[in-house]
Amino acid sequence: MSKYLEVKTQFKSMAHLIEALTSIYGYGTVKAGKNLPLKDYLGNIRPEKADIVVPRRFIHPASNDLGFKKNENGVYTMIISEFDEVVASMTPQRLANELNLYGPPYSTQCKGIPNTEIKKQYNLSFIRDFAKKNRWNLSLTDKETHFEVRLKRRVTVSAKARRSAR
Repeated sequence: MSKYLEVKTQFKSMAHLIEALTSIYGYGTVKAGKNLPLKDYLGNIRPEKADIVVPRRFIHPASNDLGFKKNENGVYTMIISEFDEVVASMTPQRLANELNLYGPPYSTQCKGIPNTEIKKQYNLSFIRDFAKKNRWNLSLTDKETHFEVRLKRRVTVSAKARRSAR
């Protein structure tokens, strides 16, 4: 049984974190609540609790649940098993090779725990939300190494102003 580790993050928004995790693992894969139990790779309930959980079956076959718990400072702490922390540092190809040792090839099904992808999706969620709340047009361009973000204020013209401009 792997030991669980607590990893500090900078995530403060539950909504943005859930959106980021959903964009990686798919719709309906993320559970949110209070003191949700975490399960190990065999499905046994662990003593650790979390506010946001990605069940192990959506990560990979030999994984444990991934959890996030809000601390007293309002920042989420990632609760991850030692095994999954090691797996998270692997490249996708190495991860697929390692998992093939456990049975059939998982390279197309395996998501692993892409820490940098979670951070990227969290930031994109924050930017989308900011643009929507401020009524700005948002343009995202996915480059190989980064995203290019362009925000442009929407200009609204009243019907009266349009009539007087004619």
